[in-house]
Parts: sequence; structure tokens; C-alpha cells
Amino acid sequence: MAESTPPEPARSTGQERVLFALFVALLWWSRFRAPEHPAVPDLDPSWAQALGWALVHGLQFGTDLVFTYGPLGWFAHSAWQPELFGWKLLAFELVFKLALCVFLARAIVRVRGPALKLLFALLLLVPDPGAEAFYFTSVVALAAWLLEHTSARRAPAPSARELLRALPAWLLLAVIAWIKFTYLLLVVAAIVCVVGRLFVHGARSASRRHAAIASGALLVVWCACGQNPLHLFAYVTSAWQVARGYAQAMSARADELDVVLGVASLAAGFTFVAAAWWKAGARELLPRLVLFAAGAFVAFKAGFVSAGSTTITCFGFALWAPWFLARDDAPASTRMRASTLTAACVLAVSMALWGYQRAQIAGTGATTQPLAAWNQVLADHLVSFRTLDTLPEAYRLERAIFAEKYDLPRVRERVGAAEIDVFQVELAVLFLNDLNWRPRPVFQSYAAYTEALAERNAAHFRSERAPRFVLWRFGTIDNRLPGFDDAPALIEVLRRYRPVLSEGGYLLLERASKEPARPRVETALLRDIAFDERVELPPFDDRGGVLRLDLRPTFAGALQGFFFQWPRVELEIETDGGLKGAFRVVPDAARAGVLIDPWMCGQDAVENACSGGTSQRVVAIRVLGAEAVRSAFQPAIGLVYEHLADLVPPFDPAKARELRFSMFERAPASTRETLPFERGAIDGRAVLVVHAPSELLWELEPGRWRVDARFGIVPPADGTICTDGATFALVLRNAKGEKPFWRQSLEPRTRPADRAMQKVTHEFALPAGTRCLLRTNMGPNGDGACDWCYWTDVRFTKLAPEEPR
Repeated sequence: MAESTPPEPARSTGQERVLFALFVALLWWSRFRAPEHPAVPDLDPSWAQALGWALVHGLQFGTDLVFTYGPLGWFAHSAWQPELFGWKLLAFELVFKLALCVFLARAIVRVRGPALKLLFALLLLVPDPGAEAFYFTSVVALAAWLLEHTSARRAPAPSARELLRALPAWLLLAVIAWIKFTYLLLVVAAIVCVVGRLFVHGARSASRRHAAIASGALLVVWCACGQNPLHLFAYVTSAWQVARGYAQAMSARADELDVVLGVASLAAGFTFVAAAWWKAGARELLPRLVLFAAGAFVAFKAGFVSAGSTTITCFGFALWAPWFLARDDAPASTRMRASTLTAACVLAVSMALWGYQRAQIAGTGATTQPLAAWNQVLADHLVSFRTLDTLPEAYRLERAIFAEKYDLPRVRERVGAAEIDVFQVELAVLFLNDLNWRPRPVFQSYAAYTEALAERNAAHFRSERAPRFVLWRFGTIDNRLPGFDDAPALIEVLRRYRPVLSEGGYLLLERASKEPARPRVETALLRDIAFDERVELPPFDDRGGVLRLDLRPTFAGALQGFFFQWPRVELEIETDGGLKGAFRVVPDAARAGVLIDPWMCGQDAVENACSGGTSQRVVAIRVLGAEAVRSAFQPAIGLVYEHLADLVPPFDPAKARELRFSMFERAPASTRETLPFERGAIDGRAVLVVHAPSELLWELEPGRWRVDARFGIVPPADGTICTDGATFALVLRNAKGEKPFWRQSLEPRTRPADRAMQKVTHEFALPAGTRCLLRTNMGPNGDGACDWCYWTDVRFTKLAPEEPR
């Protein structure tokens, strides 16, 4: 059928142009985001900071870094990076976002009727659908504009004016594409829709030229970010692996009502687009339906894989996207078609708003006044704008505070300018200590959740690209099995690195000068097991037990995983220490193997394993077979239990003791423990948790000394203080007896100041044959049941002898 070319809208009056400009400014103001605070060593701030560091230092995405975020990802989550401050404000927030807002606002002009215009304007301004929905919808809006303004006439070639007019839209799409891989997927779908429409209309020359411009825009922006064009394919393939594994590794149970609302709102939006373009013919209808369906798919997956507050992405897309694919030049509608359009519009908006409100409540606890929330956003942005001139200095001072809090002077002194990586996620501690980061490809361990990604990290540590130092801080997410994240790389680190020191709760390891021998692998178990079957694992004298599980998906499970999410798989374990618990495992990564003998649960277990000390081991396992898991995976589970000989290094008692008491300047010569000492963290400091009564004894040379120490009573997790207090003392002991030099009692029930960390500095003379003790005793009632106390930052400093008077 002949193509129907939409007529150009009538020239706007001056008043309409002013109103349009004001609306664009207000929309931009609503979406403005100032640079964020400096990162602290937590999971999300760390990767946000890492993206900025990588961009500044020229790291290559796809080779040096493997992540779903691309070279422009930092600009969407901009943890403070001073070198990019101007680019963030001027290029990204002002130019780029303002241009996007122009395209978004333009759609209001095309909506018929003042009531619908007002409704659409309010929907664009007031709800904040989050960054994901904003960029997904922007892709749809730009593609819809290109569908309207690329001529499908069978001409020898499109006019230069048409190509130049389309260039800004293609450049904006290219910028969005390199923010995140899922945005790139939708941008590719948009290119296919625009170019495909021209092709099926017979405008072959136009389709080729627009395809060339779109590809060129992607390549130009990629190179402008300092990326090698030869690495582009590596980024796409590696980011695809990360995105593919997300639905299995990060899934969380979604509320059934939220799923129904999400599907219903997207289906209503799809119906709205179909009804709007039904009379235009298949060649105009199909590109728009494919475009909307592609956006709906990525928005639904982004919202419902991890569920909870992230469902706002799906509802935000359903609330916005259909409007940009509406038709303003439709012929007179039949009553049935008009009714269909109205019903679809009402259903899409109502279902999306309902789901949006539920997502807001799930994320913040209570958000029932969207207009008030929007007003607060505008006010906050005004404050941010007013303080932009002082923001760099404020963030510099804030970073200095964080750097002092997470200061690792001994690590800095030992590492110097050498390359270092962090195991497992707390990258920001490197940046705060100005260390030279050499990342493994999947630079946070939780994201190495497929067999291929895990093996890629392991290969990195086997190669010459591995850093000289590794800083190890135990951590995981979502109750995953300890030691499961990045397990093959963990094994390589154990084989190739040796402990140097422990500071602030971080273990510093240095690469051994000698390449380790090829490991001897012995298979102890090789068979299929069933769900809920208890399997006992044989012990090995020198540890080194690696468990591999092969959960094979069913066809129904694969479909569910592709279109929605995978069910959570849990492994129940029993240790030789009597612990029994269930932990999450990711089926794809489970095939790569996980070290369970020794069991790497907690920082103490990590440091024990690295120094050859004793740790618990897993003696039995059971794959739990919930109904959803049984339907997604085949009943037979492949199990391999292997022994890696000589994996754990020989026991080094001196190093083990040094690491255990790393929160002290020097390790005590002996201890007296009512209950075993434990390591912990309080107020960001590594502490030694002791139970009263207890003693720490040092053997110092005679002379004058000063002791500096911090101490206190461990704050209760539930806020209920059950201890009657505790007494802390510095005591000198010799053959004749003991002499206390300092004593302080804490009674947190009656004295609030005693609940905080305390500090003492004391000078004393130490005669020959005398030893120094730090003692912790029970409170005034002699009830030690709840007397959990701690010591940290203990330092003994030798002083010069006093001058004779």
C-alpha cells in the first residue's frame, strides 16, 4: 500500500514555543543529577568509582574490564572523580540530557486534545521512573522520531538535509548505547526497526545510509571514550555473558501482583500502539510494535529479575513509552477503534501507576504523595545547583575523611607503586589509599557468576598480567555459599600468593617469586545425585577439596529463565565444626567448582587458609529441591568432588599469630581466653573480640614505654544492653606479683558515654623481669554472661630514658 506521510505540524506560535521551552527546562531540571559523593568500600559505590577510574586511566572495556556498564557508565552513577567533573556537568547533564528532554517533550505536541496533553506532561514530569526506564524510554522516543522523519520514498538517495537532520538522534542513541549493555541491545533493536522500515518500503539507498550513520555514530562515540575499536567485539561478547547470567545469579522472588501489573501494563501499552497504527499498514505498524516489544522485554527483565524496588523500571517504561509511539495524523477513527485506544490508554496508565506506587513503597518504605516527592526533588536539585561551585572542595574534604577512616598505611608502604587488586568487592579502599589498581576482568567477585566468567578471572591470575599484590576482604551477597564467588580465581590466589600482613580487616598477599607446580587433581567422587539427597564428602589430609555441581536445565526452566528469572538454588552444608546451614549457589558457576575444604567462611578462615592454619571443612552437602527448582532443572545432578593436592600452603605459626592479632602493632606473647578470641569490626576498625575475663600478655624490654589502645564493650545487635559492665586494666607482672598501672570500668547501662569506643594513652616504667598485661574483667556484679568486649589499635612505643634531675 502507498506510504502515508505524516504532515508537518503547523508552525507554533511564539507563546507555544515559550511554553515548550519552559516545559523542556522543567523536565531537564527534574532529571538533572549532580556528581555523587566519593565512594566508600561498599559494593555499589565501589563499582561506580571503578568505572570513573577506568575511564580516566584508559582501561579497555571488554578486555581490561568485563561488566554490563560500558565506557560511559560512570556518568549515570558518578561517584566523585575530579577529572570528570566538568564532563559530567557540561557534556552529560547539560548538553546530552537537555537534548534528550527536547525529544521527550516534543511528543506532547503530537498528542491530540488538551486533556491528554496535560496528562502526558504530568506523567513525564512527576513520576521518577529511575535511570533504567529513563534511558529505555529515551531510546524509544528517539527511534520513534526517526521512524517519522526518515523518508521511505523510493528515491535514488536520501537528501543531505534529511541525513543531517537525523544525525543528532543517531548520536544520542550512540551515547546511550555505551552507558550500559542492555541499552546497547535496545539501541540495536531501534536501528533494525528504522533501517528495516526503509528497506521494506524499497528505499534501499536510504536504509544503507542510515545504517552507516548509525554504525558510524556508535564507533565514533566508542573511540571518543578512549576505547580501541578492535576491543568493541570483546566488550559485546563479554557483556553478553554477564547479562545472560544475571537472571540466574541475581534473581529474587517477585510479588505475584507486581508481575500481573507489569505484564498487564505492558500489554495495554502494546495494544495502544497497535490500535494507533493499525490502519497504516503492516510496514508502518510492525517496526513500532517490534520497537515497543523490545523495550518492554528489557524493561521487564530489568525490573523483575531482582524484583522489589527495581520493578519501578518496568512500570516507568509502561507509563512513558506508549505515548511516543502514538499517531497524530490518524484518519477519523471508528467508534470501536477510538474505544480501543481509550481503553488501552486508561489501562496502561492505571496499571503502571499502581505498580509504580507499589515499587516506590517497596524501595523507600512510604511514598504516597508523588507531587510532594517531585517538589522535593526540584528543591534538592536547586540546592545542588547553588552549591556546584563549592562541590569539588566539599567532595575533596569528604574524600579526605573517608581516606582517614579507611587508611592502610602499612599496606601503602609495602605496595608502593606496584599493581594491586582487591578480592572480593571493596574496590574503593584502593582508590582512597591511592594504590595502583590492576583489575581482573570481572572486577567484583560476585559478578563472576557463570563458568566462563569465573574461568576468565582464574586465567588472569595464571597469566603475566596478574598484579603483584592482592588485598583480600571476605564478602559475599545474597547469602551465597562462602567461597563460591570467583571460586576458580580464589584457588589460583591460594596457589600463587602468600600473606604479607593484615591491616584494617584487609589481608595483603604478595605473588610468590616461584611459579607453583601444576596441581595434582584426584577425583574422589563422580556420580549423579538427586535433589534432597545427603552426600558425605571424604576428608583429605592436606585439605584442598573442590566441589562441582552440574544442574542441567529443563526446557521449561530455560524458557522461564529467558523471559523472566531462574529460581533460587540452595545448597545445605554440614561442617566438621557442627555448623549446618543453607546457602545460595548459582548453577552456571557451580560447574566451575568451589573450594569447601577448607571452608572459607569469614575473614578469619581466609587468613587461616592463607597461612596454612586449621579451618573447618564441609563434610556433607544436600541440594535442596524446592518445587520451583525441580521444575527448572532435571532430576539428576552431576557431582564431582576433587582433591587438589598441595593447594593450602604449609602451616606458618608465626605468620598465623601475626595475622590473628593484626589490629595490634605487635602480637602478644601469650593469651588467656575464657572463650576463643574472635576478630570483628566496630566503627570501621578491625578489633579483637574478647570475653571477660581474659588477658593479653607482652614481653617487652626494660625501660620507659607508652601504650596507646582503643577498647570498649561490643554493642548489642538488637540494641538491648544485657551486660552489667566490664573493667579494663594495664597490669605489670613479675615474680613478686602484679601491680596495676591503669584501670577503667565501663557501665553502658547507666552511662551512655561508655557505649562508645574508648581510648587510653599511658606511660609506665618497665623493670627487668616484668611483663605487661592488658586485662579484661567482669563488671561489678560478677556476671560475665554478656561481657563481650574488644581491644584494637594497641601500640607500645619505647621512650627515651628520663633525664636525671
